[in-house]
Amino acid sequence: VLELVLFDPEAEVGQRLRIWHREGEQLVERAVVGESAPAVVLGGSWLVGESPIDKACLRLKNADGELLLSEREARQTAERERQTAERERQTADARAAELEAEVRRLRAAAGR
Repeated sequence: VLELVLFDPEAEVGQRLRIWHREGEQLVERAVVGESAPAVVLGGSWLVGESPIDKACLRLKNADGELLLSEREARQTAERERQTAERERQTADARAAELEAEVRRLRAAAGR
């Protein structure tokens, strides 16, 4: 084990995240500032944050500071994006139908 991370959502704020790292044959607990600390093995940082499911959960940010999503969050995000795209497509289709009807009306009026 190179890094051991303990998250206790029931603990007091500031005490919910504890992290140990290997030094030789020992696991040494390292300081956690607030509720975040570097993720030495994975890169980025561990932090206590919120998710759509829980008010307090263990999260991971990558080295660029982007919050990584759980599979469930990624699926929910993809579904929201799909629904938004579908609504936009329907709106565009409706507008295209309106414009086509307007073109037909104008052609008919010009042909009188």
